Amino acid sequence: MEGNEGHLGKCVKAYLKIKEKRGDLDKAFKEEDGKLEEQQSVVKAELLQYLKNNDIKSVKTEAGTFYK
Repeated sequence: MEGNEGHLGKCVKAYLKIKEKRGDLDKAFKEEDGKLEEQQSVVKAELLQYLKNNDIKSVKTEAGTFYK
């Protein structure tokens, strides 16, 4: 059992290092994703305002169709 202790200790260290790195990546992703969400909301609001101003439910464009 004592021989396994060193190996198990290394495994725990590796596990914790991976866990920490995943946490860092998750935090970075959420920060970037939040910025993109904000930008998307601005564009969405503009598209919806266009529909409202023109009293229509959808518009077809070369890039795609947007609708309420």
